Amino acid sequence: MSWFTRSWFALVVLLGFMLAAPRAHAGLRPPDDRIWFEPAPQISLLTFGPGDEAFFKFGHNAIRVHYPNRGPDLVYNFGTFRFDNPFLIVDFLTGKFKYWLSVSTFQAVVEAYKAENRDVLEQVLTLNNPDQWDVAEALGNNAQPENRYYLYDYYRDNCSTRVRDVIDKATHGALREHSDGPGQMSLRDHTLRLVADELWLYIGLDIAMGSYIDQKETRWTEMFLPERLSEGVGSIVFSGVHGTSPLVKKRIVHYASVGRPMLRTKPPARTLAFLQTGLVIGGAWVFLAWEAYRRRQRWARALLVISMALFGLVAGILGTLFLGLWIFTNHQVAFHNENILQCAPWGLGLPITAWGLYNSRLGAIRWSYRLVLAGLGASVLGLITKVLPFMAQHNERIIALFLPIWCGAVAALYLLQLRIVRPLLIPVAEPASSEVMAEELATDAEAPREPRPSKPPNSRPAPKPKREQEDEEEQRGPSPSQRPAPA
Repeated sequence: MSWFTRSWFALVVLLGFMLAAPRAHAGLRPPDDRIWFEPAPQISLLTFGPGDEAFFKFGHNAIRVHYPNRGPDLVYNFGTFRFDNPFLIVDFLTGKFKYWLSVSTFQAVVEAYKAENRDVLEQVLTLNNPDQWDVAEALGNNAQPENRYYLYDYYRDNCSTRVRDVIDKATHGALREHSDGPGQMSLRDHTLRLVADELWLYIGLDIAMGSYIDQKETRWTEMFLPERLSEGVGSIVFSGVHGTSPLVKKRIVHYASVGRPMLRTKPPARTLAFLQTGLVIGGAWVFLAWEAYRRRQRWARALLVISMALFGLVAGILGTLFLGLWIFTNHQVAFHNENILQCAPWGLGLPITAWGLYNSRLGAIRWSYRLVLAGLGASVLGLITKVLPFMAQHNERIIALFLPIWCGAVAALYLLQLRIVRPLLIPVAEPASSEVMAEELATDAEAPREPRPSKPPNSRPAPKPKREQEDEEEQRGPSPSQRPAPA
């Protein structure tokens, strides 16, 4: 074969390689003998800052796969779910909520987060060619319709933990090895510090989650938060014979939010504020009951009954919901929720007895009193059992709120009950025996008699109150002039 023929043959082979390259860039893994020579896709971790809605308070992340010789770049997002799902509420309550892996273009993702004024940070990872191809191939396979769905869990299997596991596999376990140390705080503390500015969301999450999220965590499990995963990936440095190499070789800020406050480093301590709220509610009930007891104010009784019925309704629904989530669902975060002792399910009986309570019916008042007394006992039990090692839930804020309220309810219903029962408890004088009467007569005879004060002339006794006159007339009966004449 001549030199000219060999040159043309080499040129044809080179053209064949160039024509085959786009297929590899389209997600097809090249053969092992060519994998080091093909331009591998670049793998990056994308971290998005928190947003305004409740769903976006914890931030978000995704994986970018950038092919050098073609576009568009692909972004793999594990945090996709359907808002229009007809079974959304049912799936959420039963712990069967499904997320899936979706694929978008990088430019569209950046524009969407810019419109929401949320940070967009990219960390380009230092990976060798085979590992980069492995990540791209695994994500492409995972995005197929039959593989993309997974059962969502708040802390153990979410959009951030899925990204964490992909990076850990690409680094052959280096991410987990470097994150094996103790974490900074519990999952509850992380949750409450990120939603502290939304008071109702703060209270709802704190009261609905059990002791499962109060256990000690590691830096690995803290990576359920995108910000913690970004910090963990950025802290890894590989050491070898050729020196050190960080896992993140480039850090790019595509967008920085404007006017958004910095994330809290720890949750706010609100136990005192919760206690003050409980004391105000309990004290207001005692004041209303005192107004209804001493001054017999109907408005006070009406306001007391309405507010107490609403409290019983809310506490009863919450306690029943916590019990149902523990027994009938897959929500591990709701298991062993000690707040059941603070939100007594039998509080649902207070709205039932409300009408009788307003009308001062003794039976309704007694039943309501028993219900709140049992609620107070359960709340006190929840406080006392904090000394037990298996009652380790950090619910001191909830106890500080509910314990004074139950105390105020017991005191208020006791006053209402006393208002009705007290007239029935007035003692009646019993007739004295003959021996006692003889002793009293003998004592009176022996005792010196004091002279009676002389009455001034023309003095008249002071007129008796009209009420007493009517009572005496009823005891004497009708006068002779009022008696009917004999036939």
